Amino acid sequence: MLMTVLILGGTMIGASTIAGLITTYRLQQAGRARDSAMAIFAADAGLEKGFYQCFKLSDCSTEITQTLPNGASYTVIFSTSTSGSEIRGTGKARTATRALRFFY
Repeated sequence: MLMTVLILGGTMIGASTIAGLITTYRLQQAGRARDSAMAIFAADAGLEKGFYQCFKLSDCSTEITQTLPNGASYTVIFSTSTSGSEIRGTGKARTATRALRFFY
């Protein structure tokens, strides 16, 4: 009887530990997905700022860095090479970094 209680108790503790570990991993994964989405939207905002700066104000030489109200930030870099010109918007949010490029 005592052995049965110990075996069942150990099994329950083991199952609870594994379930807690899986839940923790899922919560971390959800947080990384949120950070990734924030970084993508920040990169898009940076690219839009680069479009405005380059095509509306005709200044395609200045690097732009800005922090958004939600904590994400973006950096816009203009580059020109023999194959063409590029506007690159890089968004960062906590652990995630995403980049978007536009060639013209």
